[in-house]
Amino acid sequence: ICSALFSTCESEGRWDVALSLAAEHSAKRLQLDASACSALVRLCGNCGQWQQSLEVFRGMRSHGPEPDAIAIGAAVAACEKSGCWESAVGLLQDGWKESACGGGDR
Repeated sequence: ICSALFSTCESEGRWDVALSLAAEHSAKRLQLDASACSALVRLCGNCGQWQQSLEVFRGMRSHGPEPDAIAIGAAVAACEKSGCWESAVGLLQDGWKESACGGGDR
C-alpha cells in the first residue's frame, strides 16, 4: 500500500507528503518494507530532493530494511541527476565494500 501511495505522491511531485507518511509509520514503530523504502528513495530523487533521497537510503542502511539493488540504483540516480557524482561514487564504493565483506554491519 505504501509503495502505491508513494507512486501517487511522485506523480504529483509531493515528496514532502511521502516523507510525512514515512515519518508517521516510524512514529508508530512500523517499518516500511524494502520495496516501499526503495520507492521513497526514487521519489525523492525524481522530485529533485537528492539530500532527502540519501537520508532515506542511509536510514535503510542503519535501521533497515537492508537496501536492495533498486534502492542503491535510485540513490545513485538521485545523486547523478543533481550533479553530485562524488556522492554517487561513495555509495557505489560503500556497496562494493559491504559485498566483499559479506554484507557488512548495520
